[in-house]
Amino acid sequence: MKNNLYTLRIKAILNDKLTCGILMISLLLFLYIINNFSIHAEERSSIPIGILNLDQSESSKDLIMDLRKVPSFYVYEGSKEYLNGLLLKEQIRAYLIIHKEYEKSIQIGKTEDLITMYYSAGDETAKILSDIIAGEMLYKICLYKGYNKYQFLPWKDYSSQLTLKQNKMLTWNDYNAYANSLMNSPDFDFGFNISMINTDNRNNGSKIDNSILYQQVIWGIIAMLLGFTAMLMSLGAVLEIESGIRNKAGISLLGPFSLDLSYFTAAFTLQSIFCIVLLASLAGKFGNLTIKQVLLLFLLLELFSGVMILWFLLIGKLSERAGRFQLISIICILLFGLLGFLSITAGFLGNELLNISKIIPNSWFIDEFTAIILNKNLQGITNISYIKFIITACGLLIINRLLSKKQY
Repeated sequence: MKNNLYTLRIKAILNDKLTCGILMISLLLFLYIINNFSIHAEERSSIPIGILNLDQSESSKDLIMDLRKVPSFYVYEGSKEYLNGLLLKEQIRAYLIIHKEYEKSIQIGKTEDLITMYYSAGDETAKILSDIIAGEMLYKICLYKGYNKYQFLPWKDYSSQLTLKQNKMLTWNDYNAYANSLMNSPDFDFGFNISMINTDNRNNGSKIDNSILYQQVIWGIIAMLLGFTAMLMSLGAVLEIESGIRNKAGISLLGPFSLDLSYFTAAFTLQSIFCIVLLASLAGKFGNLTIKQVLLLFLLLELFSGVMILWFLLIGKLSERAGRFQLISIICILLFGLLGFLSITAGFLGNELLNISKIIPNSWFIDEFTAIILNKNLQGITNISYIKFIITACGLLIINRLLSKKQY
């Protein structure tokens, strides 16, 4: 009997064309929004600058390539008119012009009039940008200056230490190759291995950049979407209450808790399929995730979905009217979403008042996602959010059962 009821619940939800249509439209709209987030995330999380290369030499192209590798920069290339237009529209912070004869100038040791940077008047970041750009130019400039000095050294005394070609001055290619070999030598490795540990004792060994903020925003949107789908799937239970079907079922062999459990399991099954589709669509957008990370993220989606379904079933019992249920549910989704996004900003704004947002499931959802994404080896994961979800689900289940007994 219970198995048949579970099957009928699933069929009833799937036969509701309006609900299924809204779910499909929501999923497609969500994927479209997330795709646009992914396309522009790097651009939005970096400082946009423009470059016009008038030299087109190997050195100038190497400089542009090096600037593109700087995590703080997002580089546009184009004509002076195009870049100036972007600057006037404040779509870039500055643009630089690499002058003609750039390569020849640094080859002879000239360090002036190599590039010109244009920026908006009063922009305090211009000095920082110019320092970063100059830092990327330094290696090539120092390399050529070093070679020019080397040519005037008593090379017969030192050449044997630098090359197998005895009593012969190094050519530029040999000198450049030797300098590059020093960069890869462990004797000249000045890198620093910094382990970042946050206040929750979670080892954040992964590189943390601005893009994590956009990933948190995506996860916050996922939380709102799952809340919305949980509300839609719970609407049928409210309609049963409103139409009096629950009262009629009360005189049958089925208890009120069995009715609730059948509806919860049916909605949870469909929500689980929805979660699998979401995770499969988004896995590639969060970097190279390990199998353990994917499993933990799926468990996180499942627990959050379960809590949301139980929450909306509870609201349905209290409201007893479909219209009232939808209004209260939409307010809850928006409020939970707002508090979830506030929890993202609470960390770097340092506002203690914003920590009140940590009491809602959306915040636990985002916090645990961040911990999983930033910990490839999953060391230091406390799983406290999972425990919160389980305790909350048990509490909501008990309240739902008590209300069912009272009402029916």
